[in-house]
Amino acid sequence: MRKNIIIVSTILISGFAFSQVGMNTPDPKATLDITAKNATGTSTSTEGILIPRVDRQRAQSMQNIEVPTLIYVNSVSTGSQTGNAINIDKVGYYYYKDSAWIKLNQDPEINTNIYNSDGTLSENRTVTQGNKSLKFIGSIENLFSVDGLTLSVDAARHRVGMGTETPSSILSVVNSRPGNTVDAFSVGINNCGSACGQGTARNISIFNKNGTNSQFGSIDFIPSITAEGITGASIRGIDRNAQDNSAGIQFLTRNVNSYDARMTIKSAGNIGIGTSTPNSSALVDISSTTQGFLPPRLTTAQRDAIVGKAEGLTIYNTDMHCMQYWNATIWKGDCSDAGQPEVGIITTLDCTGATNNGTLTSGTAASGVSSVISYTGGNGGSHNGQIVTSTGVSGLTATLSAGNFANGNGTLTYTITGTPSSAGTATFALNIGGQTCNITRAINTGAGTVTTLDCTGATNNGTLTSGTSASGVSSVISYTGGNGGSHNGQIVTSTGVSGLTATLSAGNFANGNGTLTYTITGTPSGAGTATFALNIGGQNCNFTRAINTGAGTVTTLDCTGATNNGTLTSGTAASGVSSVISYTGGNGGSHNGQIVTSTGVSGLTATLSAGNFANGNGTLTYTITGTPSGAGNATFAINIGGQTCTLTRTIAAAAGAIATLDCAGATNNGFTYPGIPAPAGVTSVISYTGGNGGTHSGQIVASTGVTGLTATLLPGSFANGNGNLTYTITGTPSGFGNAQFAINIGGVSCTLTVPVAEYPAYKCEQAPGRFGQPDYSPLYIVCGYQPETGHGCSSSDPNCSYLFIPTLGESRWVRAHLFACPEGTVWNPVQQHCAYP
Repeated sequence: MRKNIIIVSTILISGFAFSQVGMNTPDPKATLDITAKNATGTSTSTEGILIPRVDRQRAQSMQNIEVPTLIYVNSVSTGSQTGNAINIDKVGYYYYKDSAWIKLNQDPEINTNIYNSDGTLSENRTVTQGNKSLKFIGSIENLFSVDGLTLSVDAARHRVGMGTETPSSILSVVNSRPGNTVDAFSVGINNCGSACGQGTARNISIFNKNGTNSQFGSIDFIPSITAEGITGASIRGIDRNAQDNSAGIQFLTRNVNSYDARMTIKSAGNIGIGTSTPNSSALVDISSTTQGFLPPRLTTAQRDAIVGKAEGLTIYNTDMHCMQYWNATIWKGDCSDAGQPEVGIITTLDCTGATNNGTLTSGTAASGVSSVISYTGGNGGSHNGQIVTSTGVSGLTATLSAGNFANGNGTLTYTITGTPSSAGTATFALNIGGQTCNITRAINTGAGTVTTLDCTGATNNGTLTSGTSASGVSSVISYTGGNGGSHNGQIVTSTGVSGLTATLSAGNFANGNGTLTYTITGTPSGAGTATFALNIGGQNCNFTRAINTGAGTVTTLDCTGATNNGTLTSGTAASGVSSVISYTGGNGGSHNGQIVTSTGVSGLTATLSAGNFANGNGTLTYTITGTPSGAGNATFAINIGGQTCTLTRTIAAAAGAIATLDCAGATNNGFTYPGIPAPAGVTSVISYTGGNGGTHSGQIVASTGVTGLTATLLPGSFANGNGNLTYTITGTPSGFGNAQFAINIGGVSCTLTVPVAEYPAYKCEQAPGRFGQPDYSPLYIVCGYQPETGHGCSSSDPNCSYLFIPTLGESRWVRAHLFACPEGTVWNPVQQHCAYP
């Protein structure tokens, strides 16, 4: 204990005296200087410093750790590799930095570096080589690579791949990602040429170290999907001459028949198309045995529109079907020169006295603007027109259409289009017909603008009343930031309450702040708020004006021509019933509506809701409700807008009804027979009781039993009490018997029976000794009586007839009686009675 106290005291005294501590040395060379007791020799005693030793859990549990505290972790079997112990994975020295324990060095038994282990850079690294080289030596294909396919060095075959790990050439660049639009290869340099004394820029240089091959370079296009495919097209360097550095170039393509040169440019500059040996006397030598030369094909109008024609310019005229060339004056060729206009020239061109039409304003597109220039000495020749852009004030174009000069004096009209970039003077340099001059056009100040427009703080003068024409009404709007420019004023129609117009006269904005006065005219269509959407000087805002309610009036009220909707029936509540009454001269004012009770037929009410009259003509809709007390006319006294009239609505009688209907006691008039149309006057009269005087729609009933007949009752009204209904019977009965009709009228039903008579039965008795026989007329039948033996009949007896007796098979004198068949029938010998044919 005494020894330790002495050592500590010595350290403290030394520290206080010198601010340095020495251990095993009286002369410390640092803040803490520990000297070995035996720095040399063979002593077996232990020397060194023992740093605090903790396990990983203890290190992980420490708090408020100072940087750079040093510890030795002697166990990683406790704790976890998380938090500040994220880096503690092995036993060893660790120091504290950046909220975590950092490994002081690697395990001495493991030499970890990029040569024997993968790793991850924790931050950026820079290698400064200075004058030292950095070499990678190897013998495998993918010796060195960057990010997989980005760069691959093939040391085995001495190749470099970009985008591929298997380069097929010395430098192989492949963009193999499907759908990628990035260029596979681009070469750019920073060279300003002779202006900087940098010589001629060469982005790509192709050469051949072997000087013996005249075809010394090639760029090949491979139709295949790999570089090993057959060349489909190429560009070759040819005619190499190393002494004078001359060379040519050749373009080759492959078709189904051959791979050959299609165009050759010799070092002398002469070009061969279809031949690889162009004639040295020709700049262009085109050779073919199957195709021809096709020059530009133009119409005459297209030809004449060519500007700046060079002498010798050649075209094929599709209108004249011939070759033509420009001889500096006219078009010549192997077709007629007739009609070729002479080149137009003039003697003077007067820009100073130009007639200027229209105005030009800064920032506003020109419209209807032109300048007319006079000239003298025209030769009647043609000119191609001219398009001239403005200077001074840019943005404009003066265009003269192609045409002909007059013979003598004339004018040229230049149409000016575009938008001036500013105010000032725009100048156009004219050059036409061999003369030049400048025309100038003044550009007015552009449209005025403001910075703010204050509708909210508008000063409103005068009042506005619904239906009353505005007078002395205006609103004054303040603005800031005026540019002094002009404005065209504004006319704004009101919304919300229509019928009003706010008008601002054209003028100029002030330079800075100012006001705009909008005069309000018109007649408000109703009460409420009228809104005006302002848009002036590049700013917009809405100002509002209150519209007071005015008493509504009309000039005329037309009850007579009212449009009546729906029907009214006695005793039935009105539903969906209205009357629309037209009026004229409405003042747009308001009305309180009206409720009118009916007279004549009582029980109804006509109601008009409160609202506003239109300005001018309009309509009012009265809704009619209630239940009419009876049939007839209901009258409504209309009084609205200072006018009166009487509206009349007709009330229909209620639907007719009866208490009983007596079909059994019906009175049938007239007869019908089978197969014969019923004659006129065949009717059935059915009595009823308890009629209410209401109307009925009549009835049409088809017969059953004996079919073919129809019973018809015409529309009408029931009596009040008892009465009769007359059904008219028409049609043709299908047979004899009873025709029945299902009667249903007035809420009561019964069955009406009408007999159909049998055929007339004029039969002769078939007893022995009696017989029937037709007379000489088919309308008669003779019935005879054969007397017994000894009771003959003589011809002198007026009741005797000499007739054929069928039972005897002979004729005899017999007593006979003559009967006539009814009209429309004949004797039927088979049935032995009269029958309808």
